[in-house]
Amino acid sequence: MEFYESVLDYYPYCKNNVRHNCAEAMLKGINAHYRLNISEDAKLQMKNFGSGMNIGGVCGLLVGAYAGLAHLEKEIGFKDNLSLKEVSIRYSQIFKEHFRTIDCCDMKPESGGCRPVVKEAAILLGDYLKEVLN
Repeated sequence: MEFYESVLDYYPYCKNNVRHNCAEAMLKGINAHYRLNISEDAKLQMKNFGSGMNIGGVCGLLVGAYAGLAHLEKEIGFKDNLSLKEVSIRYSQIFKEHFRTIDCCDMKPESGGCRPVVKEAAILLGDYLKEVLN
C-alpha cells in the first residue's frame, strides 16, 4: 500500500465510520503506514487542527505532518543525521511550492471537500519520506 492510501483510509471517514479532519488523517496515516506507536492521546490532539485550526490558518495537513515527523524522528530516524527542524522546514517548503500557500483558506476547494488536497499532500510527504527516512 502506498503511503497516501494510508492517509486516505482516514479521510474523511475511516473503516469504523468515524469522521477525521485532515490533521488527524495525516497523523493516523503516518502511524499506520510506518507502524509507529503513537498514543491515542497524541492522535486526539490533532482534533482541533483541521480547517486551518478552524479559522482557515495553517493547513491541518501540514500540522499533522509536523506531528508525524516528530514521531518518525524518534522511532525511525532520518538519514545523514538530518534534524527534525531541517526535515520539517524542507517539507514545508515542498508543500508551499506545490500549493503556493500553507493556509487552508487559500487551498480549500469551493466545493467537493478536501480529499484531493489530502491525497496531493500525502503523495508529497510520502515521496519526501522516501528520501529522508533511515
